[in-house]
Amino acid sequence: MTTTVHAVDPHDEAALRAWYACFREGAVAGRTDPLVDSFGSLAPRLRDRSEAAPRRVRAVAAYEGGAVVGALLLEFPLAENRHVAEVEIDVPPGHRRRGVGALLFKHAVDAARAEGRTTLLGEVPVPDGAGPDGAPGLRFAERHGFSVEHGEDHYVLPLPAVGTAPIRDGYSLTGWVGPCPQEHLDAYAAQRTAMGRDVPTGTLDVEPPVWDAARVRAAEGRHVKQGFTPVVTMARGPGDEYAGYTLILVMADQDGQVLQDDTLVLRAHRGHGLGAALKAANLARLVEAFPGSARVHTGVTGTNTAMLAVNRRFGFRRVDSEAGVQRRLD
Repeated sequence: MTTTVHAVDPHDEAALRAWYACFREGAVAGRTDPLVDSFGSLAPRLRDRSEAAPRRVRAVAAYEGGAVVGALLLEFPLAENRHVAEVEIDVPPGHRRRGVGALLFKHAVDAARAEGRTTLLGEVPVPDGAGPDGAPGLRFAERHGFSVEHGEDHYVLPLPAVGTAPIRDGYSLTGWVGPCPQEHLDAYAAQRTAMGRDVPTGTLDVEPPVWDAARVRAAEGRHVKQGFTPVVTMARGPGDEYAGYTLILVMADQDGQVLQDDTLVLRAHRGHGLGAALKAANLARLVEAFPGSARVHTGVTGTNTAMLAVNRRFGFRRVDSEAGVQRRLD
């Protein structure tokens, strides 16, 4: 049967939902406890063609006899990293080993070159204990010229049980659910910039984002459309200076699954137990504001020993890992 590949109209609800069903089936296959973008969070991103959009996002489908047998998600950053195309290819197990993924990959390469992009990036799940046949996504990536340049372990914390950690040495905590209060906005933006510069990215060819107040507000507006609610705790030092923050994103249609995103303690304030104190306070805020929360997902690189220790203290358990892969087109 002939396989054809073409872009999906994001405003065609039936076509987009058929693409998403294939995308999700391929993404969760063989994984223990995956966290996959929901339809409600992806659709607004795919439909956003405004000048203010931070990236252009496309859905591409492989069809056989009118049925979707493979899904490609393409993202083109429009602020930093304008040389990059982010690629995710998902093929359900019943349609693998027939060249569907290869056709989608060719479409991704052609689209990236048409956009003037020179680097392809992707994240590939690697199940725990995967042998040569246990990580099909990684095998596929390596066959198509990608190399592993970074890695993160995926940890999960069941709720509502959370740990405690005292705030000490003259530090104090403040926090919020939803948009950042105006009084903290500039400091929050500055800390998010610091987070981008601090987070390990291995040898991936990426630039960290630069945040300002306008970028924070724009991201909050997109969160509303995508059904995300931020839960944030910030630390201040003995001199009332800002010292760090942690961010959780609650997703409206993920059945109680939430994402522990950033946690940063500024270098001048490390060694005071702030990482644990921030997480303890923010987890308590999460459970109070969203009592239906069931599990917290987070990613931590294996070299970040301080954060690994904090996560283990609260009961996070490792479920699998993700390989950050890269291929240069030039």
